Amino acid sequence: MAKFTRRQIAKLAGLTAIGAAAPRAFPNTLQAEDPVEKLQSQLAKPFDEQTKPLALEALKAIERLSVERKKTKLPENSEPCTVYVPTEPRR
Repeated sequence: MAKFTRRQIAKLAGLTAIGAAAPRAFPNTLQAEDPVEKLQSQLAKPFDEQTKPLALEALKAIERLSVERKKTKLPENSEPCTVYVPTEPRR
């Protein structure tokens, strides 16, 4: 197991922070690809011209809703994905 010095750890922490901040600092350079084209490349058939604006609108709505969803604060020890369905006890 390799041992790191304090300077090496500080350098790695600084590089990690720069790497985490880079997408926010340069958003246009990292996400230059059209989202509809990216989606279309994963499909068997390409979109027709009428569907492309609808797909772009849907992708923007998904992104907006995911940002709004992350703003929701959940209480401590909650399990939002669990649905409890009460049933009658067996006799």
